[in-house]
Amino acid sequence: KMNKPENASKRSTKSIRRFKLPEFSCPLSYSSVIAWYTDFINLLSRAINSTGPESSSLLARYYYLRGLAYLMQEKFQEALLDFQNLYKTDCDIFPKELVKKVIGAMPPDQRKHASRKSELKRLISIMLEKEGDVIASDEHVKTFQLPKTHMHKEDFMKRIQESGIVKDVDTILRLFDALTIVKSENNKLNYRDMTLDQCSTTKVVSRSVFYLSAETGHLKQIDPETFKDFYNFWKESENEAQEINLPLEVIEHLDKNESVYKLSSSVKTNYGVGKIALTQKRLFLLLEGRPDYVEIAKFRDIRELENISVMFFPLRIPALKIKTTLKEPFVGNLKNERDLWQLIVKEMWAGKTMADKHKDPQYIQHALTNVLLMDAVVGCMQSPRAIYAASKLAYFDQMKNMGEYKETFVISTDF
Repeated sequence: KMNKPENASKRSTKSIRRFKLPEFSCPLSYSSVIAWYTDFINLLSRAINSTGPESSSLLARYYYLRGLAYLMQEKFQEALLDFQNLYKTDCDIFPKELVKKVIGAMPPDQRKHASRKSELKRLISIMLEKEGDVIASDEHVKTFQLPKTHMHKEDFMKRIQESGIVKDVDTILRLFDALTIVKSENNKLNYRDMTLDQCSTTKVVSRSVFYLSAETGHLKQIDPETFKDFYNFWKESENEAQEINLPLEVIEHLDKNESVYKLSSSVKTNYGVGKIALTQKRLFLLLEGRPDYVEIAKFRDIRELENISVMFFPLRIPALKIKTTLKEPFVGNLKNERDLWQLIVKEMWAGKTMADKHKDPQYIQHALTNVLLMDAVVGCMQSPRAIYAASKLAYFDQMKNMGEYKETFVISTDF
């Protein structure tokens, strides 16, 4: 009588999971190969969703295969997210050298975008640190120092450019005007009627902005405290945006290189309760209490914005109404955030219109920069004129209102 080897009996009791590959269509062509990879990814996603965390080794194999499939489609960020999941499931098959090559092969804008994701930030940093590299967002090695003296327009422009916030001269000039509008309310000395010599000999006892007549050759100036407040708020907002951790269910619905740049407070809307999220392409509502979202509107689909009040007896709550051609109007009870969000959405809408008209995505990037500057101006100031000041940065919306591109506001829906 022959006995089975002990390890053979152990193998026979182990459960085997089979994964069936999608069929190849004939004849083979580029489009059919792309379709095959898409089917392959969809099957792996279903397998991942139906596999519990207790089967970590099996999950790791699925993530590994899906990561490779994403690489074949040049979806680098999705591939890195799957390889990152191997840390949670099976480190032994983590493809360290492959991940290094993927990060190195990513275009700079994609790598910078990926490094903003909280899930990937540490992975990319570790991989590049081992190679002695620095991630794209940290390439600016010059140490920036906040100003300690008042700045006239040219000084302010130089400081903003050195800080890395924005380089465009016209945008910086509009920012200068916005900050001086707000801070003029805190000017306790009557600089408007003083000469330049008088200003130079006056002891500054408050956070002042010098408002002097252009006809007499005098200059406006911004104090270092104002600059510091603005700069700190900008950096805090930047860090908060990088730390936004979206559910995987939401990430899968966003386009390649699409990021969330701003979140509202939790608000009540006719789509549910949640936070309004702004990306460079759309608005959506991150629903409270569950990992899901509802799209509010793509900027190209917006038809009308309206400031309204919602009755909540005995109060009237400020709300924003967004109309599109695709669904019922969105109404969000934004309260004291309403006016800022209206400015933001109008500017992104106008920027998207210009981008579509000229077939140039730089317009939407410019609009996004304007929006983030508006947010920082309002956020760092405690002033009833903050919204008016921020509106000075709404360049594309101002162009629309002045009728400089009226024809662009017949927005195409053929996308």
